[in-house]
Amino acid sequence: MRVLVLALLLATPAPAQGDPPPPTLPRSVEVAMKVERDGTLSVVEVVSVPAGRPMVRAIPLRVPAGAAHERRVTIRDVVLEGAGHAELTGTHLTARLTRPSTLRYTVEGAVTGDGRVHWQPAGGWDTDLELVRGSIAAPRVSTGVACTVAGTMPCHAARIDHTGLTRFSHRDLAAGQRMELTVALPAGTVPPTARLVPARTLAGAFLLTPTAAWGWAGLAALLLGLAGWLCLPVARRTDPERLRRAGLRVMAYGVFLTVLLALTTGHAQLGLALLTAGAALVAAERVAARRPPAPSP
Repeated sequence: MRVLVLALLLATPAPAQGDPPPPTLPRSVEVAMKVERDGTLSVVEVVSVPAGRPMVRAIPLRVPAGAAHERRVTIRDVVLEGAGHAELTGTHLTARLTRPSTLRYTVEGAVTGDGRVHWQPAGGWDTDLELVRGSIAAPRVSTGVACTVAGTMPCHAARIDHTGLTRFSHRDLAAGQRMELTVALPAGTVPPTARLVPARTLAGAFLLTPTAAWGWAGLAALLLGLAGWLCLPVARRTDPERLRRAGLRVMAYGVFLTVLLALTTGHAQLGLALLTAGAALVAAERVAARRPPAPSP
């Protein structure tokens, strides 16, 4: 589903209480974030847009969380004050700004089970930023903060000040680079909201998910049934060649399904389970071929 949020074309209203101040430098962003008691993250971005030089920011709704997982978030309550528009799709929130603007939204899925808040306060911009600066508040004072740019480079500043606010800043953020912020909260401060899904990588494709586990459980039941069938006299009257052809056909389906799921949904282990089932049928053919034929009635 696609939601289009049109900006107010009138003069930008005065900042609401708690909003960050407007940036003093061109192509800069001031960010204010707050971890709510229900685990959602409220975000306000105040952007300085030079006259005649529009700026675009694309916020992904799936971000890497290791080699095999991605963190999937939901963004809602999008409001853009200024000139431009914001578009929310199934994969991104995209804001196109033509003059100084304020972007507000709420994030669900930023808090992990160990009490860490993960978010990208800046990134996905189509232009270099001179300065990114911001803060994040929470119901309790955070116990640690990590801020990186482009995955490994530390931000210029990230600290917890005397008031308990976590502050961060970075100069000269290149177009496309992402600033990633992780804030550790005391245990039990807010409920976890993060949702991990298999990453669209080779490691993620073969991750054991609940769906894949059901596939393997079905395979185990099939193998038990096949073993029991081979012990019955009726198995002696089965044409081994038909059994072999059926097994090869199932194996081919398994190979196709493994490749298809690895490239799409990521549940490639379902294909592996089907491939294993086909191999079991081929093995059953060999067992049936070695058994003496059943006596004629």
